[in-house]
Amino acid sequence: MRFGQLVETVPNRITLIRLCLIPVLWLFFFLRMPLFIGVGLIVAYVTDKVDGLLARLLNQKSQFGDRMDSFTDHVLFPSIVVWLVVLRPAVYSINRVLGILTVCIYIAAIAIGLAKAARFGGVHLLFAKLLGLVGYAFAVVTLLSVLSTILYYLTIALVMLFSVEASIYHFRKDLFENRLHSLVLGLLRTDVKANFIRYLL
Repeated sequence: MRFGQLVETVPNRITLIRLCLIPVLWLFFFLRMPLFIGVGLIVAYVTDKVDGLLARLLNQKSQFGDRMDSFTDHVLFPSIVVWLVVLRPAVYSINRVLGILTVCIYIAAIAIGLAKAARFGGVHLLFAKLLGLVGYAFAVVTLLSVLSTILYYLTIALVMLFSVEASIYHFRKDLFENRLHSLVLGLLRTDVKANFIRYLL
């Protein structure tokens, strides 16, 4: 199947827009324009939520779309880290050891996903969705205004939780709750019935 046919659905086109936005944001980075990067990240977050919502509402979910969405998020995340550290060096100085440790744990989780399933995995897990919300908020606030230590530590905590959850997912999917793909809810044997929660997340 040709690439044009793979991206003919509305959700996949929106994901493609987010992917194409990344090199534009890198251009703003080299031009030292954090304001434009911050605005671009707002657009990226909105498109990330909209493509998933439309895929469910229009029943246009696909394996290709899932993989492209996952790949885009995992390319964008390390890019955001670089942009923050270089343009807002105070981020790195908050707690260097913790920051480096968090990045290493995240890389290990990605490596496990690539080795176990030959793909970037875990994007649709509950902690990944929470990380997306808090992580984008932290990046945008830091780039547009001031550094928030509360958002920093909350983001760090969610990166670690996501990394652990994603690593376990590749070995024991049976432990996870089916709708929100949560390890915690799965261990508590809690099944979320409300569809609107899935659409929001």
